[in-house]
Amino acid sequence: LQIAHAYATLGNGGKSIAPTFVKGQRNEPVEVVTPEIAREVLKMMQTVTETGGTATRAAILGYHVAGKTGTARKSSGGGYSRDYLAFFAGVVPVDNPRFAMAVVVENPQAGSIYGGLVSAPVFHNVMEGALRLMDVPPDDIETWIAAQDKNDAAGTRKLAPMAVAVAAHAPAALPAPLPDELP
Repeated sequence: LQIAHAYATLGNGGKSIAPTFVKGQRNEPVEVVTPEIAREVLKMMQTVTETGGTATRAAILGYHVAGKTGTARKSSGGGYSRDYLAFFAGVVPVDNPRFAMAVVVENPQAGSIYGGLVSAPVFHNVMEGALRLMDVPPDDIETWIAAQDKNDAAGTRKLAPMAVAVAAHAPAALPAPLPDELP
C-alpha cells in the first residue's frame, strides 16, 4: 500500500493524500515534491514500459504507462532465502493520471522471477480493464489510432468502440469522475 501511495503521489503532481478505507472521508493533500519533479520522474519511469525498457509487458495500447520493475530475494535468518519477490508498480495514464497500482508476486512459479515478466503483465491486465471500465480516454491517441487503423485493415478490431468516440478529444478535456461517483 505504501508503494502504491508513493506512485499515486507522483501521479497527483507531488501531492500526497493519505489513503483511507472510510467512505466519504477525504484527507487533505500535502505537497511532498514539486509538480515539476513529479512530472519529470513519471516521464523517466515511462521509458521502463517502452521499447527497450524492462517492463514492456505493462504497456497498454493507447496509454502512456510509467512504472518500475523489481526483483528481490526474500530475507531469511540474517541472510537471503532462495525465494523471490517479483514487483511492478505504475501509474496510468501518464499525462492525466487516474490509477496507481503495485503488484508483488511472492515466489513466482511461471518460469521467471523478474518483475517485468511476472508482475508487469498483471498490471497490464488489471489497468487495461480499469481504464475501459472507467471510460478513461487514451492519452497516446496517435498510437491508438494507428493500431485501430491497422486492426480495421486486417479485420481484427480488438479495441473498445468507446475509444473511437473519445479519440478526437484531448484527455484533459474530459472530466474524471469523483471518488463518490465511482462504482
